[in-house]
Amino acid sequence: MTTGRNEPCPCGSGKKYKKCCLNTAPDPLNYTQQKLNRFHERIVGELMRHAGKTFGPEALAEAMPEFFGWPEEEEAEEMDLENHEAVFYPWFLFKWRIDPDDDESSLAGPAGQSIVQSYLRAHGRKLDPMERQYLEGFANAPFSFFEIVDVEPGKSVVLRDLLLDRDYSVLEKSASGSLHEGDVVFGTVIEAGAIALFGALSMIAFRPSAKVNILSMRDWLAQSGQASITPETLEEYDLELRNLYFDLFTARTAIPALCNTDGEKLSFHTMKYTISSPTRVFDLLKGLTNGFDTEEELLDQAEFDLQGNLSKVEIPWLMPSNPKHGGMDNTLHGRLVINGSEMTCEVNSAERAGRLRAIIEKSLPAGEATYQTTVIQSAERMMRDAPPSAADSGTNEELMAHPEVRSHIDQMMRKHWEKWLDMELPALHGKTPRQAVRDELGRRLVNALLEDAERSCRSSNGAMGSLENILKVRRELNLELK
Repeated sequence: MTTGRNEPCPCGSGKKYKKCCLNTAPDPLNYTQQKLNRFHERIVGELMRHAGKTFGPEALAEAMPEFFGWPEEEEAEEMDLENHEAVFYPWFLFKWRIDPDDDESSLAGPAGQSIVQSYLRAHGRKLDPMERQYLEGFANAPFSFFEIVDVEPGKSVVLRDLLLDRDYSVLEKSASGSLHEGDVVFGTVIEAGAIALFGALSMIAFRPSAKVNILSMRDWLAQSGQASITPETLEEYDLELRNLYFDLFTARTAIPALCNTDGEKLSFHTMKYTISSPTRVFDLLKGLTNGFDTEEELLDQAEFDLQGNLSKVEIPWLMPSNPKHGGMDNTLHGRLVINGSEMTCEVNSAERAGRLRAIIEKSLPAGEATYQTTVIQSAERMMRDAPPSAADSGTNEELMAHPEVRSHIDQMMRKHWEKWLDMELPALHGKTPRQAVRDELGRRLVNALLEDAERSCRSSNGAMGSLENILKVRRELNLELK
């Protein structure tokens, strides 16, 4: 059946066919997408009105705690629906149901039916076949995690369902402009005829390392008595999947706890002493370098008075590095500056401050140094109070432009990756990468960690060393080169 020139255009624009699509010969896929997008904009409002009329105005408030997994009161205060609206409203309209076994619910709607199922029963005959297929596809599409495999900006995204092992080519103009290969998103994909569209899509994308938790969830589902993971499996475990999404969202958006190399919370302590003699105190505390800096090296940078007596000198408090961290041979734990009759000691944690005070008291005889005070400033306060500097990025670029700096960082990162192969990692359930790649799940987990590192390396302007260090790890583990 053909459309007459003066009839409404079937694309849904409201214009006459002759003034809309008659002479534009639209691409069939784009035509279908545009029609479904217009339908989606209209149907969401209709479904919300149907929910209020059929299920009651309290339905939204009753569904919200279930969406977040019935959090405790303190946890509920931290949940912000605004961050999850793009996931919540599709879930509410297409997945949420009144539990038939819930005797406490006072809602009037049909138990066991989703809002869209109720709507289709009441109004489905008014919809054309494509619109009905769209709603049924939306209702049947489970929430899952998707890896971005390829992007054609402004047009489409190729996805891989990480739980169902299925690939989709999704027509999407706006999201395709912000997503990147390797990103991971949470949502649903609707198949309507020959096209696939996003039904729901999380507001933020996760880094490739999110696959570590997702693949572990997939392994757990596979071991939960399921012959195979199906869309029905994901529907059954929708609460567990949402909880994983919330965990990943929190980890992605939370301000990280700032710690030093010992894992202690950063807080900057400046301890002040009065001392009897710069020379005697230096002689008694120079061992804090633990042999990494010699006395001659320290004195070479020192200052002396006109009589040749030591007046100012700096002593770094150096300790052997943790072998698990790889990289450099020693770690700077603090800095002592002797200047005339004063000594200032700077460390970056309360624990190190306590240890250094104990060392000083043990090393110096009574009367050589008298403790005066400690000034403490948190890392968060320092970051908040620091004046903005437009020169910071330029300074870093200038620093990385020096071949000797890049060479030193690359050498440090090369040592790290050589040791990484045999580190026991929590993300690999306590296994080393060498051990983990012996089975398929382990190979995928290691691959996710390396993809994350490769992304950071490419965007770091040399601050993460050469990409070749990571590619060497891939070759060592016989993993596909990216």
